[in-house]
Amino acid sequence: MGKRHGQGRFMKADGSEYEGEFNFDKLWGTGTWTSKDGDVYEGRFKEGERHGHGKYQAAHGEVYEGPFVNGLPHGQGNYLKASGELYVGTFQAGNRVGLGKITYENGDVYDGEVDGGRPYGKGTLIGADGTSTYKGEFRMGKKHGKGIQITVVAGETLVIEGAWNRGHMIEDELM
Repeated sequence: MGKRHGQGRFMKADGSEYEGEFNFDKLWGTGTWTSKDGDVYEGRFKEGERHGHGKYQAAHGEVYEGPFVNGLPHGQGNYLKASGELYVGTFQAGNRVGLGKITYENGDVYDGEVDGGRPYGKGTLIGADGTSTYKGEFRMGKKHGKGIQITVVAGETLVIEGAWNRGHMIEDELM
């Protein structure tokens, strides 16, 4: 039996299928892969792996669009959770790490350093209603370390510089 080469379609016994380009029996070039569970990837392949720009949509609603390297998200991309939370930022070997912007389902927006898809390092968190902003340090998704909390209450702006531990203020100074 010869090797697939060029444009074609391949259906596996498990129900998954691929339609696109082949290079000596490997998925290579542009194509669409659909799993038996309904996950869909449209984009570039190299040596049988997702590699290059593509869009992966899981059957349960999560979507990643951006570059892939050796089958994993890598580089600047967008990741939308089924809950509505959106991450736009850096991926390394499938992990959301580096600089990113997270728009939470409640409308809050974080912009800064991330690790594991959560705020970690320096960043800014703006409340959905626009009346509160925190700029400072984060750890494991929570305010942690030094920061400044700016809150607008009844038209007055309150600025507090302080220290946080796991999301709770432990030391403050009104400015």
